[in-house]
Amino acid sequence: DGKTFLALQIAANISLGEQLPQSELDFAHSKTSQGGYGRVIYMSNEDNFADTIKPRLKGMGANENNIHSFEGKRDKDGKPLPVTLEDVPLLDNMLTSYRPSLVVVDPIQSYFGSERDAHKATQVRPVMDGLAKLAEKHDCAILVLRHLTKRSSDKAIYRGMDSIDFMATVRSAIQIVADPENPDEEETGGKNRVMVHIKASTTREGPSLRYKIEPDPENPLRGKFSWMGTSDLKAADLGQEEDSDKGRSAIEDAIEFLWDTVSQDGEGSEAEDIKVKAKKREIAPTTLRRAREKLQKQYEENPSKGGLTITPACKGRPSKWKILEPEE
Repeated sequence: DGKTFLALQIAANISLGEQLPQSELDFAHSKTSQGGYGRVIYMSNEDNFADTIKPRLKGMGANENNIHSFEGKRDKDGKPLPVTLEDVPLLDNMLTSYRPSLVVVDPIQSYFGSERDAHKATQVRPVMDGLAKLAEKHDCAILVLRHLTKRSSDKAIYRGMDSIDFMATVRSAIQIVADPENPDEEETGGKNRVMVHIKASTTREGPSLRYKIEPDPENPLRGKFSWMGTSDLKAADLGQEEDSDKGRSAIEDAIEFLWDTVSQDGEGSEAEDIKVKAKKREIAPTTLRRAREKLQKQYEENPSKGGLTITPACKGRPSKWKILEPEE
């Protein structure tokens, strides 16, 4: 919640040549600077650029001439065709002609394409490596937004949806959380958030930054973004340890698969269907069983944390597995 607003504010700052809070970057002397400002390519499949993205950028005071959308190819009627990160030559050409300081992919899942499985590391890694090569070739940063799962996790790096390789390939990562010291404002609809640096492979971790998103009475799509200073919040304060580049275990991957695949509605999902899907994801039967048992135990010991329950097969009816979400 609040990821897109944050990405847009970063884009707005760059388009104006303004420093970000606590930043040491001087755009006036940056190699990618165009006379004191930077350019941004914003890729968004979930929000329409003209109807949603542009009004928000305008409300943030962005220089709209320095922020462009990326639509890719068009059909014979001139309508834009779906773009995926497989279209590297198209993106490469745009980066060559536009020379951006930043490319935003919002969110990464919507650009992955139907032919690739985002749960498999072997299919995620080539896409992410391709983006990294583009960033190096064009001397720009690529900001990838990624949805989180609904459940909590011991480590911040495991909260993202799909394969852990999305996180393993990046050099820096932040996570957006609700500000524990400043609850959301029910009367005004204001949302208070903190961006926490959870991975820093090539530099020291930056300070956690607080920001607020407030509704715009005149334009509900626009909203108002405000930086609210620093926060003492760290990944460890969220019950999350600092990141390393080591991948997680096969059981943890299987647990994420169960959270994302097993139904939360009605009686749940048939056990045999889950096993077939797990096999397609290259999850071994033993690993699936241990992941299932771990989620069952979690729910039995503390139902408020959520978990998994099983309805045994009976009188010709198949066994059903059901996911129960953590309590709010």
